[in-house]
Amino acid sequence: TLSMRLRTKDGTLLDIPTIGAQRATAKPDGVLLEVDIDDPHPATPAEQTDATYTTATAMCDSSDLLIRQLAERATRRLQAGATTVDRAEAMRSFVYNFVDAKDLGTGFASASSTAVNRKGDCSEHSVLLCALLRADGIPSRAAIGMVYIPDLIDKTGRFGWHMWSQALIDGKWMDLDATLPVRFSAGHIATGTTALSDASLGGDMAAMMGIMGNLEVEILDSAP
Repeated sequence: TLSMRLRTKDGTLLDIPTIGAQRATAKPDGVLLEVDIDDPHPATPAEQTDATYTTATAMCDSSDLLIRQLAERATRRLQAGATTVDRAEAMRSFVYNFVDAKDLGTGFASASSTAVNRKGDCSEHSVLLCALLRADGIPSRAAIGMVYIPDLIDKTGRFGWHMWSQALIDGKWMDLDATLPVRFSAGHIATGTTALSDASLGGDMAAMMGIMGNLEVEILDSAP
């Protein structure tokens, strides 16, 4: 768990959603953000029936043959009776190991492109995992925001911009970060989400750009 206070540097109002593992509460001195990775927030009724979270798109091309094969490969060692959570975590762990060239040299590639090239940064990990989830019948979307990056030299650490995946399981959005060796960490701040649809992706990304560089984070409390 992690509690944070968020403010904008220029004093403008901050709109942080309550989604996935995080709950946001507006306060006079900013936004109180509480993250509990074991207590995901329920999806809205509209989200639970939204077909965009299961539809193949140009970016999240879950109908691609190689994507379907990778989804099967990621889950084939699961025992009979494995839960949807088990399947989602198996795919997240698979993507973490499958993308073996982890760098910033790729410019927001589609899932099928990453499936072939096996390289990319957080966006490629996120999009590929979203596609595998949809290929397996699990609704998915990408979360856009920030992640805490520890500094091993001066021990201060910092927040950097990031993208990860969310899977709709049992009526709740579960956060899954395929760039990590574990499912998720509390040091994530979601400023928005995108269904990776052809119609809305550009607008979803533009909304994130409006906050980039204008956010201050104060850590209040944490627990392992």
